[in-house]
Formats: sequence, structure tokens, C-alpha cells
Amino acid sequence: MTTLFVATTGGHLAQLHSLSERIPADGPAVWVTSRNEQSTSMLAERDVVYVPPVGGRSVPGVLRCLPIAHRLWRDRGITRAISTGSGIALGFLPYLAARGVECHYIESAARVNSPSLTGRLLRWVPRVRVYTQYPHAAGHGWRHGGSQFDGYRATAAGRPLGDRLRVVVTVGASAYPFRRMIESLVPLLEPDGALHRATGLPVEVLWQTGPAAVDDLPIQTKPYLPITQLAEALSSADVVISHSGTGSVLLAFDAGKAPVVVTRQRRFGEAIDDHQRQLATELGRRGLVLHRELGEITVDDLLVARSTAVGTLREPPPFQLSRTPAKAALMRSTTPEIVTVDPRKDSRWAELSAGPQGSVFTSQPWLEAVCQTYGFTPEARIAVDASGAVAGGFAWVRVRDIRGERLCSLPFSDWADPFAPTETVWHQLTNGVVDQGIPIALRCLRSEAPVRDPRLREAGRLAWHATRLDAPLPELHQRISATARRNISAAERNGVRISADTGVEALRNFHRMQVRLRKHKYRMLAQPMEFFENIWEQFHSGDSVVTMTAHVGDEPVAAAVFLQWNGVLHFKFGSSLQDRLRLRPNDAIYWAAIRWAVERGLRLVDWGVSDLDQPGLLHFKRKYADDEKQVVALRSPGESSTTRSEVDDLLGGITGLLTDESISDDITGKAGSLLYRYFC
Repeated sequence: MTTLFVATTGGHLAQLHSLSERIPADGPAVWVTSRNEQSTSMLAERDVVYVPPVGGRSVPGVLRCLPIAHRLWRDRGITRAISTGSGIALGFLPYLAARGVECHYIESAARVNSPSLTGRLLRWVPRVRVYTQYPHAAGHGWRHGGSQFDGYRATAAGRPLGDRLRVVVTVGASAYPFRRMIESLVPLLEPDGALHRATGLPVEVLWQTGPAAVDDLPIQTKPYLPITQLAEALSSADVVISHSGTGSVLLAFDAGKAPVVVTRQRRFGEAIDDHQRQLATELGRRGLVLHRELGEITVDDLLVARSTAVGTLREPPPFQLSRTPAKAALMRSTTPEIVTVDPRKDSRWAELSAGPQGSVFTSQPWLEAVCQTYGFTPEARIAVDASGAVAGGFAWVRVRDIRGERLCSLPFSDWADPFAPTETVWHQLTNGVVDQGIPIALRCLRSEAPVRDPRLREAGRLAWHATRLDAPLPELHQRISATARRNISAAERNGVRISADTGVEALRNFHRMQVRLRKHKYRMLAQPMEFFENIWEQFHSGDSVVTMTAHVGDEPVAAAVFLQWNGVLHFKFGSSLQDRLRLRPNDAIYWAAIRWAVERGLRLVDWGVSDLDQPGLLHFKRKYADDEKQVVALRSPGESSTTRSEVDDLLGGITGLLTDESISDDITGKAGSLLYRYFC
């Protein structure tokens, strides 16, 4: 039994080298790659066959690999082949698969939302198994075996300041120039620049600039560095600033650094596509990098990165390769094992919530924020099939208070679809939960099995709207209604200015406005400020919570809170001053959100749910949305409780008193902190 590891140099080889440590050995190993300083140093102790480089989309380069693949199969007895790409994988895996070799293609971690051209081609090659490193991208032939980044964790660094600040700036080994990055950093890092002035310490910078023409800039540069020298420089650096390339960030992680990253853009000729933004967003979500736009990096960003370290787990989880032939898998038992877990901590729940049926409301950060605020303890059941794969899941919170005992799936969520691919799995997940005699409530957007469950009844419906970001911004502008376009122009003429702020203070300002709106317009209480602070704590890594505020002059007139999760920007909370609506601030916010999402490579803006008896709100969202569905609210039938009805009437009366015009907004806000938990 001999395993062949195949990868192009750069980030592909770095990933395969790291992943190979997490793939169970199966006899001796042979490596195939091209010769350069990285590969010769990284694979110095390995059995390596060096081949000519295979250029991007080079058919001749792929064809030159075929006789090498044949000789290795014949002479070395290859029984398993594993590749992370790129083009070199096409020269080996299809041929070896045709010879009966067990072949696995692991898509690059840089491909967060969609596969590369190599991956799309290999997806259709018989007997080549393809893997994504992201649970949400699994399906349609793609398996999720784990992530390159599962072995890393961010921690506080606690490094004392020395007599100088050492900074490494790296654009990696790409053949595409990235002058914009270098140029934008010069004022920040040059002698007597912003970093020096802010800290009072001399700044020593290693500029690794690649092929960019930077001779006119006042810096000493090194176009390329041997990997051993770059790794040594990263280890001794206080701060690392990098392009969002997989190989570069892995080098920084292995040096214990959490880099500030910026992304290359195709439109400037800096990359073949814009996948770097997706990677930067994912790494930011994990807290491993600080993702910033060019020109927006501040001294504070550099100091935050300096105070963050990246460590490696002593025993990272194995990368799971599928070893079961498809026919045998179909013959195995279809009855899954049901296990009970804490969905805030279980990796299998994280995999489900990051998949196509998941949403921000089933995500671990959202669950943690809700439970921290209100003292809930969530429960979940997960269905695991005979091969160990996750087949489904269902989560809920058990609430016991003055309104009685009840189950909610999940509190304060627009919807929280169970992961139930079939009615059989749904019943296995909920036996003894739905039918235990305790009232249960859930909302479903996509799941059909609960809706057909005779143990539940429909309690109402809500409208859900979204905008697909599957076109360039000018085309998206034409897709929204003519009325929306006129209102956006009117807002601009009226002097409405939108700021997008990822800090917690912006959430506090929004909360004050929301307390005022809900009190004076709806006679309702607002969620406590603690809830918003917990949301920020859970989502602020990678700028995954953003408050968009509409200003006229210095006056904030409207605001909205958005959460980014899994390639989707979720509109969650909104508020506005009613006497300023004629200025069209909400139209300006909606359009700013679409632009913000497009700039970050997201695939959807989710506008949330609306009551069907709110025609004005429905009309407003339909101006922007190109997808509309209904969320079904479900409840278990049962006799109504007289005591609960009396308590509900009492809470309603108290709410009415505490939202009276004579009560100060501060008191009304504090009332929300005391009473809002009872409204779930």
C-alpha cells in the first residue's frame, strides 16, 4: 500500500503538507510537486518526485504529467492518491482513478463558497472523491472531511514591548503584482510614520513585495524570500501584514501570529478571481486574522494583531477521507444513532449549522449570545449514520418561568429549521421531545417534515425576503424596483449619509434609538442592551456584526444591525426616527447593505421575517428582494393554561405602563432587561 501526495507549490503544497499529518497513514508515501525553495525545504526528509510546473489552465502541462503518473503507478505500486490541486491534480488523479487507485481531491481552503476549475472538473471524474473544507459547501457529490484551519486557535499573546516594533509585510509568492497593498502601507510603517508616532518606538519592516514595481517607493524591498528565512522573520515579528493567500496565512499561523490581512482583487489584475475575500472572511470569523480593506488599516489594528497569538492544537481532529465505496454505503443500515449534545460546543452541530439548511439562528455564536443573555441551557439531538456522518439534528431550549414550562426552537430567532432530511429522521430526533406533553414552538423556512407532523399544528405564517447577490452591482441596482432607485437618489439629495461600524459603541447607539421607536410607535419593550453586547462579543471577529447608521448632518436618523454568517448578510434589527422617514434613510441603508455584502463576496442579503399583517413593511422589502417565501410557525396542540393566560395579560399590562409617554426612555430600556425573557 503506497500513498501518492500531489500538489502544486505554494499554498496548495503547504495545505497538503499540513493535512497529511491528519490523514491516517496507509503504507509508505511518495510526494509529487515542482522543485523550488519551498518544496525542497518542506519535503527535505520525504520521498519526492519533482515534475515541471503545471501552469494555470495549461493543457500541455497536464498532459506532460500522464507518463509520470503511469511510471509511478507501475513502479511504486500506488494504491491511494491525495491532492489539494491545482492543475497538477488533473495530470494524476483521472489516470490513477482509471487504474483503480483510490483517489481523493481536497479543495483548497481558499475556496470557501465554490470550487476551483480543477475541483469542478474532478467532480465528474469516476472514482475520484472530492472534498470541501467547509460544511456549507458539502453536497452534490462534495464531502466535508474537515478544515485546514481546525488545528489552530487564537489566544491572547501577552507579548511585552521591546525597544522596537518588527513588522513583516508579505504578498506571498503569487505571480500577480500587488502594489496597491505595499503603497497603502508606506505612510503607516515608514520612519516617523503613524505607527512610530503612536508608539514612540522605531519600526523595522521587512517588505516582501513579489513582482510589483515598487522602486519608486521609499522602502527597502525583497521581492521573494526563501521560505525558511520568511518563517524565521515571521516568528520574530511583532506584527504581520499579509495578503489573504492560504500559504502566507499558514506560515503566519505556524509562527504563532494572527496577521492583519487584505485581499487581492481581480479587477486590478491582482488575482485570477476574488476568492481571497471569502477566505479572509472565514478566517476572521474564526478569530485567526484581522481582515481589513486597503487604506483602512489603523495603528489600533496593528496593536490588536500584536496582542493576539495563534496556537496549534496538540491533537487536531483527523481529516476524514471516505473509504466506503458508494454501493456498500447504500447497503448499510439507514437507522442512525441519536446522540444528545450541547449545540453551543459540539463540532457536529457546527457542521450542520454551516450547511445548506443552517442559518445564523442555528449557529453557535447566536446560541451563545441568546443563552448568555437569558440564562438558557440549549439541548440538541444529532443523528449519526453508520459511517459516522451527521444525518440530522434538532435543538431547543427548555424554559421554566412564571408563564409555565415550554420548549422553544429556538428563542428570539426569525426561524430555526431542524436538520431533518426525511420524516423518519425527524421522528427519530423528536421522539420523547415533541410528544412529552410540554408545549413546544418552532419556526420553519425550509424544513417540510415538521410541517407534515400530525403532532404539531400551524400557528401562523410570516413572510421572508432575500436578495441574491449573483450579479455585478450595477445589475443588482437595476433589479431593485424603480421606486427603490428613486428613493435611494432622494436620500442622497437629502444629505443622508450611511456609516458602517463594526464596533460595540455603534450597537449601543442603535439600542437607544430602538428603545425609543418600539416604545413610542408600538408600545413594546426592546431587547436588553446586554443581548446586543453579547451578540457583538460572539460575532465581532471578522467584522461579522455591522451597524449601519443613516445620518443627516450629525443627527442619526435610522440604523440597522446586520450579522454575517456563512456567506449571508442577515438584517436582524432596525430602527428609525418617524419624523425623518421622508428623507428615505431606510432605502439608503438597504442599498448600502447590498453594496457592503457585494464588496465582501457574500452570496445573499437576508431581510428577515415580517408579519403578514404589515403591508407597509412587506411592500418596502419587496422593492429590494428577489426571493420571497413563508416561514411556518408550529406549535404542539394542547389545552390552554388559565394561569399562563393570566400571566400574559399581566405582562401586557405592565408593558403598557412601562412604555407610556410619561415614562423616561431609560426606565423603558431597563424594563426590557427585566421582562423581555418572558416573551419567548
